[in-house]
Amino acid sequence: MFLMLLSLTPFAAFTLLSHAVSVPIALWVAAVLALGLVLSDWLRPGGGVKIIEAGSAIVFSALAVYAMSSVVDGDLARVSRLAANGGLMATSLLSLAIGAPFTLQYARETAPNEALASAGFRRDNYVMTSAWVVVFAIMFGANLAGVFGATPLWIERLIIYVALIGGGGFTFWYIRRVQRRLATAR
Repeated sequence: MFLMLLSLTPFAAFTLLSHAVSVPIALWVAAVLALGLVLSDWLRPGGGVKIIEAGSAIVFSALAVYAMSSVVDGDLARVSRLAANGGLMATSLLSLAIGAPFTLQYARETAPNEALASAGFRRDNYVMTSAWVVVFAIMFGANLAGVFGATPLWIERLIIYVALIGGGGFTFWYIRRVQRRLATAR
């Protein structure tokens, strides 16, 4: 779970830095962090590039280049958040569509052998990835409403933070549920 949350650090860095420094700088920092995560996984023995991290690297790199090559206006932060969360949702959906739910990559690295061998291991990862797709869709929807002026920024942020906390809470709960199921199956 920790590794999966670590993959969201470029998004957190962008969110925090976009309020403290310029949006283009925040996008470049997020892009460098995302590329660093991809590189660290690729170079780690037995590691492999994770789809969420690769998607984040692509999205933030493209946004950073766009921000440097366009006229920066007040809407760049909101549009960038919309694109970043849309990219996160699209990457998650893609992982389901290709039969490789993104949580599976993290679970294989951290799950005990009995979990890896269980019949429901793949299904459990489809459930967790699907839950995160819903979280990312809520975040994207909140950003979309904000871009079109339907919600004030504080409501947009509140919706996003509640969705993230809910996704994290669900993941912790579901992992514990799976652990209890495996313990009773022994």
